[in-house]
Amino acid sequence: MHILNIKLLSAYRLKGWRAYELAKKAGIERTRFCRIVNKRLEPTAKERQSLSKILRIPQKELF
Repeated sequence: MHILNIKLLSAYRLKGWRAYELAKKAGIERTRFCRIVNKRLEPTAKERQSLSKILRIPQKELF
């Protein structure tokens, strides 16, 4: 079983978004975003910044 990025998962679900919606808003390919949530990939600095900005959560708290 994979460990999920619970902070990221909770953050977009609390806003009522689906994974593909956040991925689109952040400019991240949907499959890549799912791999980030499933901790199979580490997000790039640009992806971290984009997700943090969209979710309005500091990067330190999100990742």
